[in-house]
Amino acid sequence: MRSPLLLSLARTCSLAAAVFAAAAIAAEPGARALFDGKSLAGWEGNASLWRVEDGAITGEIGAGATLATNEFL
Repeated sequence: MRSPLLLSLARTCSLAAAVFAAAAIAAEPGARALFDGKSLAGWEGNASLWRVEDGAITGEIGAGATLATNEFL
């Protein structure tokens, strides 16, 4: 079962992805999208923590795991 904190993080990432997608649609000509909604192409980060789920970037720490430092994409 996922913890409430992880679910909150997933919702926040989903919201951020939606904002980025909306900004890309309204962007100036020549601008490029930051996220394609399908993959982490062009992003750098720990692949064991980050994935794309339902069109959103999702971060998850495995059960029983801890992080020694903050992790970002």
